[in-house]
Amino acid sequence: MQVQSTVFSHTALLLLFIPAYLSSQDVRFEKLPEFDLTELGYGGVTDITQDPEGYMWFATLNGLYRYDGYQIITYQNDNSNPQSLALNHLNSVYADQDGLIWIGTVGRGVDCLNPKTGVFKNYRHHPNENESICNDTINTIRGDKNGFLWIGTMNGLSYLNTRTGKSTSYYFNKNDPNSISDKEVRVIYKDKAGTSWFGTRSGFSVGPDKENPGGLNRFNPETGNFTRYLRSPNDSKR
Repeated sequence: MQVQSTVFSHTALLLLFIPAYLSSQDVRFEKLPEFDLTELGYGGVTDITQDPEGYMWFATLNGLYRYDGYQIITYQNDNSNPQSLALNHLNSVYADQDGLIWIGTVGRGVDCLNPKTGVFKNYRHHPNENESICNDTINTIRGDKNGFLWIGTMNGLSYLNTRTGKSTSYYFNKNDPNSISDKEVRVIYKDKAGTSWFGTRSGFSVGPDKENPGGLNRFNPETGNFTRYLRSPNDSKR
């Protein structure tokens, strides 16, 4: 009976503890009336990032927005100002370790905003320049430990040296199994070991080009090659 009593007392304490624990873990969301992008006609949020100072940045289909917890600052294209946002239709936004904001547009390359000056610098694809980014429709942007940027586009992957403005680009080549497995780079991820991974081709992409299989890619910086991880309908383990 003593054992049963001890078990009962421990169980009773546990039952008393659980509600308190759950209460402490209660997650509640509150709507911020000052931050109603619907009224601004934003069209949809496509990406979110937080800079080193804690500000939140929102890439949308109608411009770039910064939120500081109290108010919104809007950045949009001004055709009369070449140092404004290149295009309002945005796919991605990334804040680097220096506080610069990198924005991926749909058709006009990558913009870099210096929040201190409010000036945008644009990076575009130039067919006759091998060291320009590989395409002007940007899907995703992520940084690495060097402060450089991986830029996933609709036609390849670029690695931008943010100090020189020059990039190295990687393209899909159906005749090269060491190339990236698809031209559309949608997701970039760096794991704890520092390895860079790239997800290609959206699952709902359609079109006549069926040679590009999509899939996951691991980058080897020593060789510049990619290891592909592809779905195989005939292999239950892949």
